[in-house]
Amino acid sequence: MNIADLVSYNSHYHHFMSDNTEMVDLNSVVMFVISEPIDYDNFTNRDEILNVLTKVQSLEHMSKIFSLNWLSQYDEDELINYKDDPSELLENLDYFPPFKNDIVITQTEQSMNSDQAEYQITASRFYLQFAETHFNSKDAELMNQIRKLCDDSYIPIIAYSIAFRYFEQFGATIPNIVRAVIVSTIVMFLISLIFIPDLVSVFCILFSMGSIIIGKNYFTILLNATLKF
Repeated sequence: MNIADLVSYNSHYHHFMSDNTEMVDLNSVVMFVISEPIDYDNFTNRDEILNVLTKVQSLEHMSKIFSLNWLSQYDEDELINYKDDPSELLENLDYFPPFKNDIVITQTEQSMNSDQAEYQITASRFYLQFAETHFNSKDAELMNQIRKLCDDSYIPIIAYSIAFRYFEQFGATIPNIVRAVIVSTIVMFLISLIFIPDLVSVFCILFSMGSIIIGKNYFTILLNATLKF
């Protein structure tokens, strides 16, 4: 199945993937968002974030090369020291332009009415990439594995990609096709049994209908044809 089967020709994503896949081996980038404030100076929290990213990157069909992680500029036992004064952190980000938009720093509500300002990292994000994109149910399986790893973590981390909405359709296509074939087969069997109370004739009809369904699907795949308007 191709991405063109799921999106209209006028879709920006259709043109984006069509143009770029012809020029370069472009695969989907996955963004991991922590949308709630957590203590990034807590080494347990940082280890958990890195652990989730490492597990995701170790999955099959994930790129082992591409990674954007603003925490990588700090050693494992190095404090960020952003709570009292985030200026040092912001200055460090100037040396890594890709990371400048990956952190949101705000003053805590408790310190707004206090003489001593205290800051927090309200949200942050990290990036990994698919090593290859199949445009079929394999992408949906990988997407579900990534989401499960994020859900199993106590860190409020969410995996998002613009391609996930289409991978979800890939994951739903095959079960829907199988369900439709099973339901239609049962209905044909019951109708044939009612009007033709002869098991041999009924099975001959079912065999003929099954040959038509299998042949239609086989030649659709073989000829790379799609049933769309």
